[in-house]
Amino acid sequence: AIDGTIWVPMVGRLVVEGLTERQIESLIEQRLSTFYRIRVDLTVRILNTGGKVFFVYGEVTVKGLQFLTRGDLTLLDVIAIARPTPVANLGKVRVIRSDPKRPLTILCNVREHVEKGFSSHNINIKEDDIIYVPPTFLGTLGNFLARLVYPFQSLIQTLFGVASLGW
Repeated sequence: AIDGTIWVPMVGRLVVEGLTERQIESLIEQRLSTFYRIRVDLTVRILNTGGKVFFVYGEVTVKGLQFLTRGDLTLLDVIAIARPTPVANLGKVRVIRSDPKRPLTILCNVREHVEKGFSSHNINIKEDDIIYVPPTFLGTLGNFLARLVYPFQSLIQTLFGVASLGW
């Protein structure tokens, strides 16, 4: 509900605002254990019904506005969805928590999580978060050269086209 509660048969209303899916599961299982002698197996999914979004930019294939479909979406989930390019610097991913007065920037090393299993940087993504995946040094150099050559790109293509006709 809008007040951060859910209704469970036999238990009633439970306050679940701010809890992850796993925490809600354990809370419901704990409350239902007073009514049932056997363990109740259940699965909780938080669905996006309010149109909550986050944003992904930088060296990724899928850029821009993304819908926050689950309540416990993590940074690693976002990186998998966004599909980083070959020049993405996964060691310096920034998660920016938007705030008009005090924006918070969190520097995350996703590469360390993937290669070594350190999950301390695998933070939960919240509504209106901005995830920026910067390029590596070579990616920055390549982007600079692409912008430098861009005004002359059509001229060079024309010259190569004329030269190929001569052959």
